[in-house]
Amino acid sequence: MICLVKNKTNHLSLCLVRYNDCMTHSRTKTCVSLVLNIAIAVLVAGAVVAMITLGGDELAADGVGAFQFFTVDSNILVAVAAVVCAIYQVRILQGKATALPRWAQVLKLAGTAAVALTFLVVLCFLVPLADMPIAAMYGGSNFVLHLVSPLCAVAAYVFLDGMQRASATSLIWCGLPTLAYEVYYGITAFSHMQGGQVPLQYDWYHFLAAGPAMAAVIAPLFLAITLITALALNRLARC
Repeated sequence: MICLVKNKTNHLSLCLVRYNDCMTHSRTKTCVSLVLNIAIAVLVAGAVVAMITLGGDELAADGVGAFQFFTVDSNILVAVAAVVCAIYQVRILQGKATALPRWAQVLKLAGTAAVALTFLVVLCFLVPLADMPIAAMYGGSNFVLHLVSPLCAVAAYVFLDGMQRASATSLIWCGLPTLAYEVYYGITAFSHMQGGQVPLQYDWYHFLAAGPAMAAVIAPLFLAITLITALALNRLARC
């Protein structure tokens, strides 16, 4: 009887130790994520304001023209998601909430997938194919928008904020920002087409330089990359 009591006591003590360790680890993880989310929001805000007020070269625009770039739009989305997560993380640390709500996790995944697409397009398409110096890709505000923000967002999602399991509906939501931008880009480009070609001022990423038919390749390709990236991010976050 005494041995049984001791075994139960030891088991209870071990469970309490493990629970306390888990809670400490979870709190530390939340604190690190909070700092990283605030950093993402501040860096993106600073970079976007700098681009709007200072402008730049071919991959930058001053004033409202800056919002024509998916780079800017995707970074704003991930910054908004970071702010939302940070608000809930403060509540978690205060004991007023226990976890990020599902919709906030989906928003974070959608924003992260969008800036990951920005990172991949710049690295795999614009850098090797565009007739521009590397400084135009990663100089000025684009250093944050093309490189720092995407890498920080991916790290935050994979190691700190990721969902345990994203549903098919969640992944579909992740594709909507890319799809919406493609519709906007297509309407702008094709509504200004002249002689079967789209002027460069309306094809600012030069996607249609080889002809309007490239839209039938690029649009589904980028949407597929976004969805695959969201799925990969979710899988990595669950490892």
